[in-house]
Amino acid sequence: MRHCRFMLDNKGLIFVPFVKNIDVIVDLGANVGAAAVLFSEWYPSARILSYEPCSIQFEALKKNAKER
Repeated sequence: MRHCRFMLDNKGLIFVPFVKNIDVIVDLGANVGAAAVLFSEWYPSARILSYEPCSIQFEALKKNAKER
Protein backbone atom coordinates (compact mmCIF):
# COMPACT_ATOMS: atom_id res chain seq x y z
CA MET A 1 0.00 0.00 0.00
CA ARG A 2 1.24 3.47 -0.76
CA HIS A 3 2.02 5.81 2.12
CA CYS A 4 -0.75 8.18 1.15
CA ARG A 5 -4.09 7.36 -0.42
CA PHE A 6 -6.71 9.83 -1.42
CA MET A 7 -10.45 9.60 -1.78
CA LEU A 8 -12.92 11.90 -3.53
CA ASP A 9 -10.52 13.37 -6.10
CA ASN A 10 -7.79 14.15 -3.56
CA LYS A 11 -10.13 16.41 -1.56
CA GLY A 12 -11.38 13.89 0.96
CA LEU A 13 -9.80 11.50 3.40
CA ILE A 14 -6.05 11.17 3.68
CA PHE A 15 -4.29 8.14 5.13
CA VAL A 16 -1.78 9.25 7.74
CA PRO A 17 1.07 6.70 7.74
CA PHE A 18 2.69 7.95 10.96
CA VAL A 19 -0.42 7.25 13.04
CA LYS A 20 0.10 3.78 14.48
CA ASN A 21 -1.56 1.45 16.94
CA ILE A 22 -5.11 2.49 16.15
CA ASP A 23 -7.41 0.46 18.39
CA VAL A 24 -10.79 2.10 17.79
CA ILE A 25 -12.17 4.31 15.03
CA VAL A 26 -15.51 6.06 15.53
CA ASP A 27 -17.27 7.04 12.32
CA LEU A 28 -20.17 9.38 13.15
CA GLY A 29 -22.56 10.08 10.31
CA ALA A 30 -21.20 7.06 8.46
CA ASN A 31 -23.63 7.36 5.54
CA VAL A 32 -23.29 4.19 3.40
CA GLY A 33 -20.03 3.07 5.01
CA ALA A 34 -17.45 4.07 2.39
CA ALA A 35 -15.08 5.57 4.96
CA ALA A 36 -15.56 2.62 7.33
CA VAL A 37 -14.62 0.18 4.58
CA LEU A 38 -11.59 2.29 3.71
CA PHE A 39 -10.55 2.53 7.38
CA SER A 40 -10.86 -1.26 7.70
CA GLU A 41 -8.40 -1.59 4.84
CA TRP A 42 -5.95 0.93 6.31
CA TYR A 43 -6.25 -0.29 9.91
CA PRO A 44 -7.24 -3.99 9.73
CA SER A 45 -6.83 -4.65 13.45
CA ALA A 46 -8.89 -1.64 14.59
CA ARG A 47 -12.43 -1.89 15.85
CA ILE A 48 -14.61 0.43 13.76
CA LEU A 49 -17.81 1.83 15.23
CA SER A 50 -20.01 3.39 12.55
CA TYR A 51 -23.15 5.34 13.39
CA GLU A 52 -25.72 6.50 10.85
CA PRO A 53 -29.10 7.88 11.97
CA CYS A 54 -30.87 7.58 8.60
CA SER A 55 -32.32 4.11 8.18
CA ILE A 56 -31.90 4.01 4.37
CA GLN A 57 -28.19 4.81 4.51
CA PHE A 58 -27.77 2.53 7.54
CA GLU A 59 -29.14 -0.44 5.60
CA ALA A 60 -26.63 0.27 2.80
CA LEU A 61 -23.86 0.63 5.42
CA LYS A 62 -24.68 -2.81 6.83
CA LYS A 63 -24.46 -4.37 3.36
CA ASN A 64 -21.23 -2.55 2.49
CA ALA A 65 -19.51 -3.45 5.77
CA LYS A 66 -20.85 -6.99 6.06
CA GLU A 67 -17.64 -8.70 4.94
CA ARG A 68 -15.48 -6.45 7.09
